[in-house]
Amino acid sequence: YAQSGHYEESLDLFQQMHLADMKPSNVTFATVLPVNSHLSNLHQGKEIHVFILRSGFDLFIIVVNALVDMYCKCGNFRVARRVFDQMPKSDVFSWTAMIADYGMQGK
Repeated sequence: YAQSGHYEESLDLFQQMHLADMKPSNVTFATVLPVNSHLSNLHQGKEIHVFILRSGFDLFIIVVNALVDMYCKCGNFRVARRVFDQMPKSDVFSWTAMIADYGMQGK
C-alpha cells in the first residue's frame, strides 16, 4: 500500500498489526515512517519513534535513516539532527538526508 501511494491505508494496516499484537520488524518501520513524511503526520511519526524506543528494538540503519528523513520532511530539524548525531553508524543515505535538511533550512 505505501509504495502505491495509499498512505492512510498503510497507517491503518500498521495500527491493525499493532492491535493484533504482531511484532513489527525493521522493514515494517522503514516502510511506515516515510508514510508519515508523505502525510506530514509528525505526531504519528513521533508515536512510532517512541514505540520503537520503548520496544527495545535493535535498530538497523534503514530505520534510523527513515527517522531522520521523516523528521526532516516534517520540519522538525532539531530532532532530525539529534537522531543523526546519535547514530552509531551512518551511511550515504544518512548524510544525504542531513544535507537535504540543511538545504531546506537554507544553510
